[in-house]
Amino acid sequence: MKHGSLRLFSDSEYRQLSRNDWLAGLELHEQVESTNLLGLGCDPHVPTPHLIVAERQTGGRGRGANRWWGSDGCLMFSLVLDFPSLGIAEHRRAVMSLVTGLAMWRAVAPLVDPAQLKLKWPNDLYYQGRKLCGILLQASAAGPAAQRVVVGVGVNVHNRFDEAPAEVRERATSLSESGASPGRLFDVLDVALETLRSEYEWLAQGRSDLARRWSYRCLLRNKQVTLQVGGNCVSGRCLGVNDDGSLSVDDGAGERRFVSGEVQTVR
Repeated sequence: MKHGSLRLFSDSEYRQLSRNDWLAGLELHEQVESTNLLGLGCDPHVPTPHLIVAERQTGGRGRGANRWWGSDGCLMFSLVLDFPSLGIAEHRRAVMSLVTGLAMWRAVAPLVDPAQLKLKWPNDLYYQGRKLCGILLQASAAGPAAQRVVVGVGVNVHNRFDEAPAEVRERATSLSESGASPGRLFDVLDVALETLRSEYEWLAQGRSDLARRWSYRCLLRNKQVTLQVGGNCVSGRCLGVNDDGSLSVDDGAGERRFVSGEVQTVR
């Protein structure tokens, strides 16, 4: 175990994390550029699952060109995972992002009104229409590193947005600001590790009820959305998520399914 700060967790919480029987490696840092470290995930000598937690992050990434803004009180961590070790078949890896979203929904739901906790395809978590948790998965496309993935998660737990960029203040919230009593960051992380482990075991079992599990949690379902796919934009009514992880949109000419893309607008 590596760590550079005793502010993030208490000594007893450090010890409890180090005894987690799912984790093969653990790093705790006062500050890193980003906890989503693809280079670390590509290193075959790094035992998995390998957890990296940071108190502060100076260069966090979001989807596309977006950046993740995190301040004190935000839980930021990454998991380096190995697909074969988890037993996840190659044809199931495409839905891992959505399954990670489900895991984080389960971790946070007991703390808030679950009816107002929604998943925005492919994986981000929204509460009362504001972003609560961001998720980003990174993997190499070829070679031995293609068997690994880095799952980056940022959960707004106790942080405030007074000093955040204007666009962040307008669309983000935290558990504390939403009226929840989330306890310590460790409490949220501890539950998240269990739900992530559980969902990845579900994925390894090859079950095909992803669409059903996403249905009532889906932020976009029956909403008018604009989806950017490459250099093109598609607008229409969202029909929901399918078992293969794709998003269905009725653009007026019929149903179209998208396996990738970025949702630009929702109304």
